[in-house]
Amino acid sequence: MILPPIPQAAIDMIKRFEGLRLKRYSDVDGFGTIGYGHLCKPGDGLNVISQDTADNLLDDDCMRAAAAVIHYVTVPLNDTQYSSLIDFVFNMGAGSFQRSTLRQKINRGENNDLYPEFKKWVYGNGRIIPGLITRRNAEYVLFTKGTKNQTS
Repeated sequence: MILPPIPQAAIDMIKRFEGLRLKRYSDVDGFGTIGYGHLCKPGDGLNVISQDTADNLLDDDCMRAAAAVIHYVTVPLNDTQYSSLIDFVFNMGAGSFQRSTLRQKINRGENNDLYPEFKKWVYGNGRIIPGLITRRNAEYVLFTKGTKNQTS
């Protein structure tokens, strides 16, 4: 599958909300994380990384998120919608997106009131995370911006 390029808006949003940490840490759900929110695997040896490694991991993770968006969304998206959903999938995972009412409504063309669907995804480890409220708001605002450049 050939993916449309990852829009800079998606990369900027991910960097903004994930931040950069070159040493492995536990995220709010207790998962080992490094770089720009890259989930570590047990035994992967990623304890301390360079900026170049963080950038490469981000590129790979963005490509996986974009592939999931293209796979699960059956309607055309403009660049801002594509960017918004890449950030959402990057953060919440492809499985969560696949099962979401958000995805279902987008695929049915029900884009008029998606805010309640975005704001369902603000929990980490069973509690509301203020940073996720801010992130979902930003994704919603970006999703609703109109452009004429279609990506899928």
